[in-house]
Amino acid sequence: MSNFIIQIPNKVLHFKHNVTVSPPCTLVVNHMHPGYEILYFVSGDATLIIEDKQFYIRPGDLIIIPPMHYHYLQINSPSNYERYNVIFTLEDLGIVNDAIIPKIPIVNITSNHIAVEIFKKMDYYYSTLNLENFIEVSKLLVRELFYALSAVGQSNENDFASVLNPLLSDALAYIKQNLYTLSGMSEIANKLFVSESYLFYLFKTYVKTTPQRYITEKRLLAAKGLIAQGVKPTKAYEQVGFNDYTSFYRNYTKFFGYPPSSEHDEDKQAKIVFYNS
Repeated sequence: MSNFIIQIPNKVLHFKHNVTVSPPCTLVVNHMHPGYEILYFVSGDATLIIEDKQFYIRPGDLIIIPPMHYHYLQINSPSNYERYNVIFTLEDLGIVNDAIIPKIPIVNITSNHIAVEIFKKMDYYYSTLNLENFIEVSKLLVRELFYALSAVGQSNENDFASVLNPLLSDALAYIKQNLYTLSGMSEIANKLFVSESYLFYLFKTYVKTTPQRYITEKRLLAAKGLIAQGVKPTKAYEQVGFNDYTSFYRNYTKFFGYPPSSEHDEDKQAKIVFYNS
């Protein structure tokens, strides 16, 4: 049984507080975002996979997932599951650079009462403010959260992290370095001295997607960012590695639910939140 306490998709910030009673032992479909995601894990039994790393998350863990990072959650047991999600871009919060963002992916905030209180404040303001004011207050609270984390240092980092597969790590690193120029899966396989079928197996096993889809969707998110900055779609597709506009247009429309020419429409921007989730 699932009880969505609060769920607010917004073009500036997405906030969700979710409680699931006796969740099935399954995984939340892999996905990624154009902005950062904060996941505050209140209770439950789950494992989080971010790209090539696996984290056994504990109650009280706060996870900061960078933009364009594939991730999914594996529910390990039917223990009651509660979490907060906040998704945003630095631009939306008026943050000039990412120096304010903690450099560690996971920190336990159980003893950081200021950080814990910030999420309770979000619940409170949701119940007392209209949506516009709630979003403005939440933007300030997210900034306060980062300052609260910085003030106590990084001594509570989650130690239960492991690399899924060293060869997968090499493949993802190569893709990151060559995202816009890659010719295809064969280039990666040749670089790593493995067969294409084995590379396909690694991605399906650990990332839960194919290498080509992984590359395509990262390119689409990059193109989305360029278009948001004012680059024309007919120019953006080339800059992120697509060979022709027809293929780019088709993939973009399928992935985001609207064509690239509609990127600046007010009613479309709210759809940027949970791709493939």
